[in-house]
Order: sequence, then structure tokens, then C-alpha cells
Amino acid sequence: MKKSGRFLALMLCVCAIVAAINPMALAAETQENPCITYYEDGSYSVTTITLDEQEDGISVAATETRATKQRDFYDSSRNLVWTLYVHGTFIYDGRTATATDSDYSYQIYDSEWSFVSGNASYSGATARATGKFSRSATTSASVSLTCSANVLSPFSNAFAA
Repeated sequence: MKKSGRFLALMLCVCAIVAAINPMALAAETQENPCITYYEDGSYSVTTITLDEQEDGISVAATETRATKQRDFYDSSRNLVWTLYVHGTFIYDGRTATATDSDYSYQIYDSEWSFVSGNASYSGATARATGKFSRSATTSASVSLTCSANVLSPFSNAFAA
């Protein structure tokens, strides 16, 4: 396959993001089409993925892809409470994808909440981040970003109170 064909295939693969938070919520995840998960207490989370760009505004080369997945948590009053991010770097050789780096970051928007702890790791083709947030009880969030030869997708997303 020509170089431009591989680049196009990689870009199409990134656009074909599949939500794995809930088997019933299989939907493409992009900035234009976020995945929304509702919880019993009326709160909800919105999960999106963005492909990072180089400084000159051109997407990264076909051999290396950097992406960020974020989970925005909203309370039952629809107020944005906090956001957890996983930043992953992947190498794609035309057949397989491998995660080479991961990091996490977070933002808190509601002063009643605090960040307790977090970590990031990568293994195989997956970059993971876990964060614990606290208000009256500790809430954990986990975000994973997986890149394969066919698709960049979020797997093993978990949200637990």
C-alpha cells in the first residue's frame, strides 16, 4: 500500500472510534459525536477523543499517532464537576500498533470536589489513566485509549462510585 494510502487508512481508523463503556452504547466517539453515559443518581459523563496535531497544524505522521481521551463528569444539576484525561502515543507500522507513552491530567471545576490520586500506564496498544476524585465519597474514573491496526478505540472504560 502506498504511503498516502496508509496515512488515509490510519486517519479513517481514528475516525472509526467505538465506545466500549457499555455494550448498549456502541457509538462513534469524536469531538463531534461524544459518548454520553448516564448514572442512576442523575449524574452523567461525556467521553471524547481528539487526535493531537503538530505545531504546524498538520496531523502527526502515519507512523506515530498521539491522541487524548477525556471524561467530563457532570453532576445531576448538569454542572461540569471534573475532567480526567489520558494522553497516549502510539506507533503504527502498517500492521500493528503499539503504545509507547501515556500520561494523565485532570481539571476540577467545582470547588467542593478534590483530586485524590491518579496514575497512567501503557501496555500493548493501550494507554490508561485512572483518577480518584472526592467530595463526600471518593469517586474513581478510568480512561483507556487503544490503537490497533484497524481502529483507535477506547476499551476498558470504567466509572465507579
